[in-house]
Amino acid sequence: MELPIRVRDLSSSDPARNLGHVGWEIAVDRPTPDGLALEVEQCACPPGYIGTSCEDCAPGYERSGQGPYLGTCVPIQQRQPQCTGPGVSSPYPGHDGRCTCKTYAHGPNCDQCPPNTFYMSAGNPQGCIPCFCSGVTQQCSSSSFRRQL
Repeated sequence: MELPIRVRDLSSSDPARNLGHVGWEIAVDRPTPDGLALEVEQCACPPGYIGTSCEDCAPGYERSGQGPYLGTCVPIQQRQPQCTGPGVSSPYPGHDGRCTCKTYAHGPNCDQCPPNTFYMSAGNPQGCIPCFCSGVTQQCSSSSFRRQL
């Protein structure tokens, strides 16, 4: 299969050139009759890094956000959960230090129902339930009625 590719040489005044008969080769980690792929680097990664070019963090490591490429790989620090409200989507704060709330939850610890919702529950994937009120109003709260079984 031939695929025409248009290439522009930025160092030339010629506006475009055509390149044809291009091959696509891959390197695999198994014996093949085609020989070694010596043009592919295979790095000896330092602790914390894995991958042919040390492009990924090893298990137990995470990106720091600082340093070269995508950030230095550092050991994962065990963190104590800081977000404990029933409406949190994660027990750990985001990069901004704030808790991430479910869709219908708010407050610094995701423990309040926003307007037009009621009944905060950790078991509800949305946090609170949107008001229905037969479509007449959106203002509601949890009732004070008691269950009778």
